[in-house]
Amino acid sequence: MKKIIAVLSIAMLLISIAPISVSAKDKADTNTTLYEVLQTEGALEKIDATTVQENSSEKQTMSKAIKSKIDNNNVLEELSLSSNNIESFYNVSYDYNSDIKYESEFDSGAVVSYDENMNIIAYSNFDRNSDNTPATFTAPNNDMVIEALKQEYGIDETYAIDINDNDNGDIVYYWEKIDENGYRNIYDALSVRIDGITNKIVTFNRFNDSANSTETIISEAEAKSIALNLKEEFNQVTGCTKEYVKPNFLWNEEEILYENADIVRLVYNVCIDNIYFVHVDAETGEVIGGDMLMASNNAGSFSYTDMFYSNASVNLAKTAFSKLGYLNSVVKIDNSTNLRNSMLRFITNDSQAYGFYIRCHGTSTELHADYNTFMLHYSEVKGNWHLVFLDSCSSAASSNWPNAFKINSSYSKRAFLGWGTKTTENPTYQFNCYFWPETTAQKHSKNIRDAAVWAAAQVPGSGTTPIRFYGDRSYNGRAY
Repeated sequence: MKKIIAVLSIAMLLISIAPISVSAKDKADTNTTLYEVLQTEGALEKIDATTVQENSSEKQTMSKAIKSKIDNNNVLEELSLSSNNIESFYNVSYDYNSDIKYESEFDSGAVVSYDENMNIIAYSNFDRNSDNTPATFTAPNNDMVIEALKQEYGIDETYAIDINDNDNGDIVYYWEKIDENGYRNIYDALSVRIDGITNKIVTFNRFNDSANSTETIISEAEAKSIALNLKEEFNQVTGCTKEYVKPNFLWNEEEILYENADIVRLVYNVCIDNIYFVHVDAETGEVIGGDMLMASNNAGSFSYTDMFYSNASVNLAKTAFSKLGYLNSVVKIDNSTNLRNSMLRFITNDSQAYGFYIRCHGTSTELHADYNTFMLHYSEVKGNWHLVFLDSCSSAASSNWPNAFKINSSYSKRAFLGWGTKTTENPTYQFNCYFWPETTAQKHSKNIRDAAVWAAAQVPGSGTTPIRFYGDRSYNGRAY
């Protein structure tokens, strides 16, 4: 009998605002905003929360020219990979990374992604085919691979490096381009992840989008004023930094969300009430996007508190759970008086609810619908759970939640995912776009843990997707 799974989500609510354009200098030639330009060009892709599009791949034969490019790549040579080791070569189309045009699967288990010119964009190797690995295979030298990567991608002194420790002792090296004023572009970067147990490079990714605006025209004071006056509910500016972002126009239209546009702009990232982020273009003053913190705090009640990307994320989860063999339903909980009761009925009384996904605010001990609407304490969880993803801040900062769901090293075929620190909506939504389809497609991984590691590596920014895993590293997430 198939297990029953309920997927819960906080209902999404957006407040409508008119496009804003403010400039500190006269522009006699045009008053057209970036939003209007991208709309006219058809460059803004709406997020359809009701459907989950499938990625496509078509197996094809490699030409001599393609084989030559593969064999002449210094990075692949350092990884002990050649065209002779390729088992399958595909022409691919991915919804969330249009730059990837080809992928090759090697007999060592490695998967390499290329752009239309056969430049390497990404690599992963989680020993998917370890039983078939040739006896003559030589493990690559990590230092030499990294040096080859840096030479291949021009990673020099103009790139700053972060080194992050992850779960199970994994180490992530992350190089980001620094402009002449010291601002980082997370979209011009290189990441390399080394597994803490095997000491092997399991992923590397090249993000190669240079900024198309670097000029600052408006002042920080102007940017703060623009952001604070955007919504009546906003109370005070609590922070401001300069960053490079891809516009998502989060604040522009009621109930319409866009994928990140494929351009990079310098903005003032203005934090409001320690919760909301408004991206004010440093050159034009236009509000071109934003984000929201997923953590809980005691900041008080606000008139709009629901998660922006909830509907889209919960449908990704629902589709994946169905393909993994669960019978499932979607329960959308709004900010009502019945909210906590609904959560308790599900979390404590449904003995057959073996899988659980929720996107909400949270901490290492509690889940919240908004910043002061309490839903659940970890001590209230009952039952034996198999696959759980608490898509909320700091849910995996300690073992409180995994232990509550009885997902730890004492049990096999169980997996818990959560965020190790505070994070925001935009990168975590991107993670969901990669993670949930990968759990069933298994193009780069064969288990939940590796699918999560791979998905986190696809999202730009050092530490933007601090996913943490507890449980059985070999569990594939399927119902049993």
